[in-house]
Amino acid sequence: MSLIIGAVIALYISSIQSVAHVEASWYILLSGALAICAMILPGISGSFILVLLGSYHIVLSAIKDRDLLIISLFGIGCVVGLLTFARLLKYLFSKFKEVTIAVLTGFMIGSLYKVWPWKIKIGDKPLVIHSNGKEDWMMQNVFPSNFEGDALLLPAIGCLIGGFLLIIFLERFAPKKK
Repeated sequence: MSLIIGAVIALYISSIQSVAHVEASWYILLSGALAICAMILPGISGSFILVLLGSYHIVLSAIKDRDLLIISLFGIGCVVGLLTFARLLKYLFSKFKEVTIAVLTGFMIGSLYKVWPWKIKIGDKPLVIHSNGKEDWMMQNVFPSNFEGDALLLPAIGCLIGGFLLIIFLERFAPKKK
């Protein structure tokens, strides 16, 4: 049940669109804390959380412009989030190891929706046109057979099998604890 809950949470997070754009100091702190928590967890991208919170552009612009106030606020938020969340994870692993691992595995499974390689553009206009001319479109996952263009299915299957075999190899020859 924990695995399913984790997968549903990650699927939901990876399927929602950006909803905010707030430049308040407390919001930058909160964004840093939440983003660093996501960076600790497998399957959830910290930068994607920043995009959802509407803070990605603010933080990126602050780094580009060397805005030390925003960078400092974000950094403080990251430190607070890291220290707080690391303690929470340590507690969860010590008291509820199997459930925690199941939820984290669910996060990885649910986030596969976001990294699915076969997507098509939907809509008639891009969501965002960046200053360098790059366009961001709303995308929809499709099966490889419905993909427009070369689906590269055989190389994808080869990478899947190669990754699986690598994990088995590493697990087989990894030092064992006594």
